[in-house]
Amino acid sequence: MSFSKFWNSSAKKYPVFTMVITNGTLAATGNILAQSLSFFSDENKEKHKSFFEKFELSQTVRFFAYGMMFAPFSFKWFSYLDRRFPFRSISPSVKPKKNFAYWSVVGKRLSADQLLFSPLAAGAFIAVMGAMEKKSLQEIKERFNERYFKTLIGSYILWPAVQVINFSIIPLIYRVPFAGVASVIWNCFLSILNARHKENAFIAEELELLKG
Repeated sequence: MSFSKFWNSSAKKYPVFTMVITNGTLAATGNILAQSLSFFSDENKEKHKSFFEKFELSQTVRFFAYGMMFAPFSFKWFSYLDRRFPFRSISPSVKPKKNFAYWSVVGKRLSADQLLFSPLAAGAFIAVMGAMEKKSLQEIKERFNERYFKTLIGSYILWPAVQVINFSIIPLIYRVPFAGVASVIWNCFLSILNARHKENAFIAEELELLKG
C-alpha cells in the first residue's frame, strides 16, 4: 500500500487522530528545516560550528506538540466553515460551478477565517509556546504585548492567499495538511531570506516570532 492510500484510509477512519499526527510532524519538519537553513548560512560556516551543537531539539519538540494540539481545532473550524457557508450544487456528486456565488462563498469563508480564527490562533501560539517554555504568566503577558500584532501582521502576508486555495479547491480532509505544508514553506522561505539579508529587521523578527 502506498503512503497516500494509507493516509487516505487512516484519514477516513480516524480523521482527527490522522490530522494530529500529520500536523505535528509537519510543524516539527518545518522547524528542523528552518533551523538547518539558518545554520548553513555564511556566518555560521565561518564560525565552523557543529549543526548538532547548534540544533535546539527542545524547540522542535515544542513545535511538534503545538502542531498536534492545534490540528483538532483547525479541522473543526474548517468543518464549521463548510457547514456555515456551503457551496450550492445540484447534488453532492456534482461540483459547484465557479461563478459569482461560488467565489462569494469562498470570500465569506476567508473573511471569517482571517477576522475571527487568525487573531485567536496568533494569540494561542504565543501563549502556548510561552507555557511550554515554562515562562511565568507575567513573562507570557509581556511576550504577548510585544509580539501579538507582529505575529498577526506576519500571518496576513501568507495566509489569505493560502486559504483562498484551501477554501476553493482543497477537499476538507486535506485542508489541515495543506496549511501545514504552507507553514513549512513559509518557515523555510523566511530562513533563506534571513541568511541572505541579515540586515532586514522584519525578516529577523518573523523568524524570532516563529520560535515562540
